[in-house]
Amino acid sequence: MVNPHEVTSEVVTSLKLSCFSNIILEHYMQISLIPKSIYGRFLLMILLPIIIIQIVTIVIFYERHWENVSNNMKNYLVSEVKTIVNYYIKHKEHKQVLKDLNQLDVNILLLENYKTHAKITDTILEEFEDKLKRSITYKLEVFYINEKSEIRMLIFLATNKILKIDVSTKRIKNPTTYIFVLWIVTTSILFGLISLFFMKNQVKSILKLTKAAKDFGQGKIYRFVPSGAMEIRSLGLSFLKMRKNIERQIRYRTELLNHIAHDLRTPITRIKLKLALLEKSHNMQSIDKEINIIEKMIKSYLDFAKQEGNEKGENRDLVLLIKDIISVFNNKCIHFESSCDNLEIHLKAVSIERALTNVIDNALKHTKTLVNISLFGDEEKVIIEVDDDGPGIAEKNYKAVFEPFNKIGSSKEGYGLGFAIAKNIISAHGGKISLAKNEYDGLKVAITLPR
Repeated sequence: MVNPHEVTSEVVTSLKLSCFSNIILEHYMQISLIPKSIYGRFLLMILLPIIIIQIVTIVIFYERHWENVSNNMKNYLVSEVKTIVNYYIKHKEHKQVLKDLNQLDVNILLLENYKTHAKITDTILEEFEDKLKRSITYKLEVFYINEKSEIRMLIFLATNKILKIDVSTKRIKNPTTYIFVLWIVTTSILFGLISLFFMKNQVKSILKLTKAAKDFGQGKIYRFVPSGAMEIRSLGLSFLKMRKNIERQIRYRTELLNHIAHDLRTPITRIKLKLALLEKSHNMQSIDKEINIIEKMIKSYLDFAKQEGNEKGENRDLVLLIKDIISVFNNKCIHFESSCDNLEIHLKAVSIERALTNVIDNALKHTKTLVNISLFGDEEKVIIEVDDDGPGIAEKNYKAVFEPFNKIGSSKEGYGLGFAIAKNIISAHGGKISLAKNEYDGLKVAITLPR
């Protein structure tokens, strides 16, 4: 019959372990050791419950079930040995008594003397010996023989005889205990590996989607096919629809801007022809100058809005690209240095050339004697730094510089679009552009592009 107290104790122990595991999990989630990647978090969610379940199962099994079984086995063997000793003392016919007792699952022999030697024992056997000493009044010794496969008990009787009793170690130990633990651990590892296999496929689908989004931002062509679970496939299909809509809007915007450019340039050209036919005067020259300014403003605005939306990405050597830009400026103030002879990267060459041209042109406008361009990178990113020894920009105006049509200072040149265009182009490539004060007390423009 099941003892209600034992069942209640098992439930309480299980609840305590569950609460303890929840506290550990909450504390673990609060500290910075939580995995950053989705694969690591999936791994944590799968393995942590498995480990907790195994710990709870093994603890309950050993503390409740196996402890009772071991005690019952020891108590039964103690009772059997006590019965054997009492039966032998009661019946004095040694040969017949020993013959009868050997019918049991024991090996009994009567000795005249016995040479003692080093005893082989352990905690389980010592507990059994204590139980046996409390039950039998005679002096006795208990130890292992035959490489711990058998237990020998020597009972020193009052008649100076020694009763030797050999039993199998299985009478107080159950070897299937380790099989049970091994079975639990093996099945847990097997289920964990199966879970990791399916989880890896799901994470692979997410990584493919991440790569597709990253490549799309950098102008690369990547054929993405949604896969994985239903929610991940749905997310992938939504990304494909979004990418298609963005490409369609870019094409539409580019075509619209081309039409606007054509419609605006046609009347401006007519006005310029009419002015050319009129007599030259100071007013005519002023009007012609204003028209040229309007034409440049329209071109700058269109360049800012268009952002080369239809340009395809390609692999280009960034070192040669920068050298080509420098050759166009043909300015002795520009000094270029690179950490390597060639640095190939996937980019939209025309767009990057426009961004770098705007940054270098701004440096030349404000420099005194030097514009230093540095290029270096590693396997993950490329960094381009443009330094000048001009007056620089106040730190409070760093953010405002990247706003369209926002000119810092009293300079009347340009339309406040140079840094805005550069930032949009760099961001479209998945990079970033930042400003800082350099060692010349001028402006440092740092451009970071992913590889």
